[in-house]
Amino acid sequence: MRNAPEQGKSLPQRTAPEAGKTPGVDINTAIREMIAAAEYLQRVYEEETTLLQAKDGRGFLEFQDRKAEAGRCYQSAIGALILRKDEIKAADPALKEKLKAAQDQFSKVIHVNLENLDRMRRCTEKLSLTIRNAAIRAAQAKSTFSYGENGKLATSPQARRVSTGISETA
Repeated sequence: MRNAPEQGKSLPQRTAPEAGKTPGVDINTAIREMIAAAEYLQRVYEEETTLLQAKDGRGFLEFQDRKAEAGRCYQSAIGALILRKDEIKAADPALKEKLKAAQDQFSKVIHVNLENLDRMRRCTEKLSLTIRNAAIRAAQAKSTFSYGENGKLATSPQARRVSTGISETA
């Protein structure tokens, strides 16, 4: 799954901004390229969802560059159509319907993907909390001296307070 897209399922040959700047490219071609970009990003999200459902953390992390590339392509395509919004009115009605259907399907795939991302986030938070609590218990179990709030030595492990913090430095 982490390999390059299958033949015929790769990024559009020309991104939409290039299509918008190329003389002679009509709005219908720009819409077709937008549909191709949306379908490509949709496949990327579907593959990412599969990785999440398989609980493949390493594969998920390795997949992010491809996801970013597909996202940039989609952003460029949609940006080009926004710049040509007046021309869209004159586009082929069947093509506009196909674009709407592609966007509707894309929205459904995104919803499923976001649910799986949220599940992964919750699992990661739970794991982090478990590790943190284990570290606190290990620190409390050490035979160290600590002073309580009133300045006296705390003798029981439960009375020993351990200060912890989370550093998100990357």
